[in-house]
Amino acid sequence: MTTNKFVNDNKSSSKNKNRKNKDNDKFNESHFPMIYEYDKNIVNSDSCSNKSTDDNSSERFIDNDNNYDSYIRLEQIENINKSKNKLKKSKSMGHLNLNKYEEKNKQLKKENKQLKKKNEQILKESRDKDFKIIELEKEKKKLEKKKKELEKEKEELKEEMEKLKKKFEKLKKKEKITKETLKKKKSSYREN
Repeated sequence: MTTNKFVNDNKSSSKNKNRKNKDNDKFNESHFPMIYEYDKNIVNSDSCSNKSTDDNSSERFIDNDNNYDSYIRLEQIENINKSKNKLKKSKSMGHLNLNKYEEKNKQLKKENKQLKKKNEQILKESRDKDFKIIELEKEKKKLEKKKKELEKEKEELKEEMEKLKKKFEKLKKKEKITKETLKKKKSSYREN
């Protein structure tokens, strides 16, 4: 192989590598912009450090700023990851809390069922009591009616007794009168 051919082969292979690198760079840029910027800045700062310090002092300063920015971006990424981890933990804690709430909910449902049963029992008892009260009121009305009837009868009997007393008094008077008349007649017969 001649040197020209070797150089040409190397040039073509380096072109292919450059093309692949550019494709990778584009992919990384579009999918991981913050990380890619950080890598790119590191590469740039390395290339700047290889250059002479006299020519590119302002560029290096800018690159250092970029490094600082990329460091901040990395910190932001770490913070985002931490917050994601916290979210995951909170979700798992949320699951635990959900489990606790579900258990409490089940207990509350059981208590609610028991309270409903007690409430139904109390309602049934109150209905029974109401029914008994209604029956007792009916009986009371009947008894009051009977009492009125009995009082009426009592009044009637009193009136009859009064009448009988009067009759008895009259009869007594009559008897007295008849006795007196009989005595008089007897005495008159004796005299005769």
